[in-house]
Amino acid sequence: MKDTMTISLRELFTIIKRKLWIIVLVGIIFGLITAGVNQFLLKPVYEANTTIITNKEVDEEKVQMSTSDDFTFSQRMAITYSKIITSDTVLNQVIDNLNLKMKAKKLAKYIDVENIQDTQIIKISVRNGNPKTAAKICNEIPIVFEKEVKRITKASGVEVIDKATVPTKHIRPRKTVNTIIATLIGIILAITVILLREILDKTIKTTKDIEKYFDFNILGVVSKQKEKLMYVKDLDRKNLVQEEFIKIRTNIQYANIDNEMKVILFTSTHKDEGKSILSLNTAYKFSELEETKVLLIDCDLRNPTINKILNKPNQKGVMDILLGKKDIKNSIEKVNDKFDILFTGKIPQNPTEILASKKMKNLIDYLKNDYDYIFIDTPPAGVVSDCSILSRYSDGLVYIMASKESEIDYIKDSIKGLQGIKIIGCILNKFDAKSVSYYNYSNYSYYYGE
Repeated sequence: MKDTMTISLRELFTIIKRKLWIIVLVGIIFGLITAGVNQFLLKPVYEANTTIITNKEVDEEKVQMSTSDDFTFSQRMAITYSKIITSDTVLNQVIDNLNLKMKAKKLAKYIDVENIQDTQIIKISVRNGNPKTAAKICNEIPIVFEKEVKRITKASGVEVIDKATVPTKHIRPRKTVNTIIATLIGIILAITVILLREILDKTIKTTKDIEKYFDFNILGVVSKQKEKLMYVKDLDRKNLVQEEFIKIRTNIQYANIDNEMKVILFTSTHKDEGKSILSLNTAYKFSELEETKVLLIDCDLRNPTINKILNKPNQKGVMDILLGKKDIKNSIEKVNDKFDILFTGKIPQNPTEILASKKMKNLIDYLKNDYDYIFIDTPPAGVVSDCSILSRYSDGLVYIMASKESEIDYIKDSIKGLQGIKIIGCILNKFDAKSVSYYNYSNYSYYYGE
């Protein structure tokens, strides 16, 4: 058994390639939603701009600074002026002059004041949902500001370089940029989720996974059906499933050609992985061989299934024989001259003890004289120990794994409980070649008529 559970970079790229349509779709959805929000829910924001230049003339007695550094002084004053522009005094006057319905603190949040580097120029930017209002505020600020500057510093004032005009284009929302960013976020999110699902998914998906994590012979692959897998006896001879079970039959025959195998167990990790229908179909396919008589025994005493598949009552079977209620002849369900089935019969309260009894061994030994092959459907190995007990009377075991259902860690735990049992190989059930996330499954193209 192999312990490494990794996924290669090549496999990751193949996953992305196979799921590309989902990734693109998610990106488009994110982009469309963002475009819709930008268009119908977010209000446009406009920005008006004006530039002013500060006057360097001040009262020398108050400033007490040398006139030889006028330019540096004006720059410093520009920094001071930028603070005055957003002061409550200036903004409250602007609000009163324009009859605005807002507080100075709120208005200040929509005003940016920038000192142009190495100049005496100040740029004032005002944002508002109404372009005309933005321009009015932007042009009113220098007027109020000039008066305030003269009052505070006794300076000669400021001059407007560029008067604010009514903006024709909004600065927010940036529809194109936002849509592109949202699309990229959707794509990245989709890739992340897809890769995480694959990396964290510990189920067997393909035969490559079986080869990667286990040293099992792969006896065959049974394709996933739209509905439940049917009994091969009821299927058309040209049906794909017929071919799949012929391949399984052949591989079991030649799995150990040097040693005769008459009694073969079928088990899985958990229920609903398909072991019962697979044991039934495999047994039936063996009965089609020339001069071959086959018996299928349902020994899943906790959850008998074979009779349910065949829509037969479970009124007689192996338990009736072991308890001495019926003889073998009257307990067997005949399918045809070459294929018989032995149901469980009435389920006892102590199934494990009965399966471990000498009577069970004697029954198997007796039946081996009448049949070329005996297939036994056992309870899941990951649930109870019945399979391990029945292995004492068998020549080998077939392990069933369901694609995208059987978890690797649980399989490993189950196999630990089957130490000493000859595992002939495994069958991958419910395999959908079109839905696997990675690897090239050209070998299965025949199954799908590609």
